[in-house]
Amino acid sequence: KIRWSKNHDNDFIRYNIYQSRSEDMAGKVSVKELDQRKDTLYVLPMNSVYYYQIGVEDYWGLESVSNVVKGDYSIKVWDQDYSLINTTELDLSSRQIFGEIPKEIGELINLTILRLHINFLSGTIPDEIWKLEKLKILNLSENELSGEIPTGIHKLVQLEELWLGDNNLSGNLPYQIFMLKHLTHLNISDNEISGDISESIGSLDNLVYLNLWDNNISGFIPRELGELSKLEFLGLGENNLMGHIPKELGNARRLKSIGLFENELTGPIPDAITILPELTYLGLFNNQLKGSVTDQLLKKGKMSYLRLNNNQFSDIDHDRMCRSGYNWENFIYFDVSKNEFEDPLPVCFHNSTFHKIYSSY
Repeated sequence: KIRWSKNHDNDFIRYNIYQSRSEDMAGKVSVKELDQRKDTLYVLPMNSVYYYQIGVEDYWGLESVSNVVKGDYSIKVWDQDYSLINTTELDLSSRQIFGEIPKEIGELINLTILRLHINFLSGTIPDEIWKLEKLKILNLSENELSGEIPTGIHKLVQLEELWLGDNNLSGNLPYQIFMLKHLTHLNISDNEISGDISESIGSLDNLVYLNLWDNNISGFIPRELGELSKLEFLGLGENNLMGHIPKELGNARRLKSIGLFENELTGPIPDAITILPELTYLGLFNNQLKGSVTDQLLKKGKMSYLRLNNNQFSDIDHDRMCRSGYNWENFIYFDVSKNEFEDPLPVCFHNSTFHKIYSSY
């Protein structure tokens, strides 16, 4: 805003507000005429920085002009001044910053990217951040933030990426997150989030990456996840999820990585998941899953990570295990041990020469 003193001359006609790109007002243009002497306020546009000058015109067409002012403000954040208008990206990651997130950040209304990750920030997420309606990327991960995720987050209507992982956030997962229609990446892993996952998650049509690993989330895996046609990464490991793996997950045809390990899941692996065309990572270990390990998962070259250990599977094709080409000696990536198979698992040598000979029979 620009304010000026009211003119008291009897021959007053109007105020002229001039705008220019340069400080010497070269090429200035009139952007507003005010013919009421009591109108002494002009609200500046916030999309670009201009220079302004106020002209007072009288009855005779004569005009006196004010000094030149810059249409911008400086916002101080952590002892550094930032242009209110020109600051569209703020990256203060890995700066060893301590303390709470300053509320003044909410005044940088043209921010589209805010990265404060890998610091020592504490306290709660200030509500002032939700004033940043142009924000597309918000990364507050790897800090010491606490409290609940504020419900006001739905005000970030342009948000595409939300990174809150590795903090001390608690409370339920607010359904307001699922109102962010442009969201492509959502990471709230390694926190203390509880409650269940709302079926409203199916409304995130643009979601590519979902990571809620290592929380206290309970309830069932919502079948609405299968409606996310762009989803490639699904991480729900190390929670308290129960029930069957929904077969509807197989409708998310772009899924490449599924991590549901260390939960309380029961029942079989749905066939619709095992035939996902792009699936290369499947981590289901430490659950209570039953049934057979389908041959689809043992196709040569299909998986780069397959861990089904510590479950209750009862059947697996030993011959297909060894023909798969998976390195079963590398338990970090391939493991089906500690199940309830009737026969002991075979020893599948990964030596390339041996595998070539074995596969020829």
